[in-house]
Amino acid sequence: MFEKMGITLADMNIVARGINVKQLVQWVESGTVDASIVWRADAVQSGRVRVIEIPAGVNQIDSIPLCLMSRPSHPQAAEQFRQYLLKNGPAVFARHGFEPIESQTLTEIISQCFISI
Repeated sequence: MFEKMGITLADMNIVARGINVKQLVQWVESGTVDASIVWRADAVQSGRVRVIEIPAGVNQIDSIPLCLMSRPSHPQAAEQFRQYLLKNGPAVFARHGFEPIESQTLTEIISQCFISI
């Protein structure tokens, strides 16, 4: 992202490196630092920081998949969870600051993604 914007380490005023995103958000909340780059969801969940969107042309968007086991110990419960995600997942994640993916894409991901143990 910084490379795309022509920003080098020498251009940055890094005063601290947090151990995780939650710590970075806490530092912004407390005024320990002026700003930090964190997941949008963490900033939204805070409710105490202002979110400044990174322009789409330079932002690096990642998705966090959720997959079901191919042979779960409790197959009926696993299927109920899958159905719950298909129906309610986008709204639940949106309430917590995540940008949900298209429901058709979500259906494809959930139906095709399995972890074998």
